[in-house]
Amino acid sequence: MDFSIFASLDFTAIIVASIAYWMPGMLWYTSFLFGKVWAVEVGFSEAARKKMTISMILSFVAMFLSCTVLALFVTHLTAPDILREVKIALAAGFAFTFIPMWIARQYQQSSLMALFIDAFYHICGYVLASVIITTW
Repeated sequence: MDFSIFASLDFTAIIVASIAYWMPGMLWYTSFLFGKVWAVEVGFSEAARKKMTISMILSFVAMFLSCTVLALFVTHLTAPDILREVKIALAAGFAFTFIPMWIARQYQQSSLMALFIDAFYHICGYVLASVIITTW
């Protein structure tokens, strides 16, 4: 298996993009923004919220992997142009986040509000990560 495609990636930019993607989640899911509504919509208790350390670490690892693939998209599909990279991030976020989450929600019978809160956090994260990777 040839992994040379990864040699051209700037992993410092990917780590910074991953942090920038992960950090807004602390605000996004607080009661200040969408946390209370989200918790009600998915049936998440305040006690469960306090035990999320492992989930937060694993989500960062997943975001790093996602940012690595996003970096492949934005660096290999087009010449660096921030507007194009934002469009690629929006398309990737919609295709690879919103749609699979929407499919899963059909079986889980959970609310559209929870879907929009979760999916648009990730789509915003993709856009932010794309801007960082492109301008780094």
